[in-house]
Amino acid sequence: MPELQLEAVRPSAIPGMFEVQRGSLFGYVTADGRYLISGDMVNLETGEEITEASRKQLRLDLLAELGDQYVAFDPPNGKPQNVVTVFVDVDCGYCRKLHDELPSYQALGIGFHYVFFPRAGLGSDSERQLNAAWCSPDRKTAVTRAIHGQKFQADACETPTRKHYELAAKLGVRGTPMMILPSGDTINGYVP
Repeated sequence: MPELQLEAVRPSAIPGMFEVQRGSLFGYVTADGRYLISGDMVNLETGEEITEASRKQLRLDLLAELGDQYVAFDPPNGKPQNVVTVFVDVDCGYCRKLHDELPSYQALGIGFHYVFFPRAGLGSDSERQLNAAWCSPDRKTAVTRAIHGQKFQADACETPTRKHYELAAKLGVRGTPMMILPSGDTINGYVP
């Protein structure tokens, strides 16, 4: 399959088979390259979800590549005990609901890193508002205003929105809020 551009090939839990990866898609191929199994591998004796463990690590590795290119909402009284990364959009009612609940999570020592995912796409009004928030002198206040539907302007600057959007595509993000926990597990959509 010459059209299949793999990003990683590594030994799998099954002798003679390799785990192959393209973006967030995983499969398994025989050592001779003759057979490909598309899907998840589970150890039936232990219940371990082997493919999901690879996905979790991929998520954490890709988030680490962001460095400090996110908007941090840390607890007011110190360093967070745990950090949840959230893909957000300014036109997302459930993002607004989650954002309004941040103080209760922050009181428990949980911090949030907001990564931008304009669901309407690059070049949309959503992206322009996210960019304006990033370029504002007080990003946290600007993001809060944008999530609550306030339109505003800011001087143009270099933003990570395109990089965030591309990361979302690699991770298979389709909606917001999409949360990635410190374990690499995901929560799709709003959950109280």
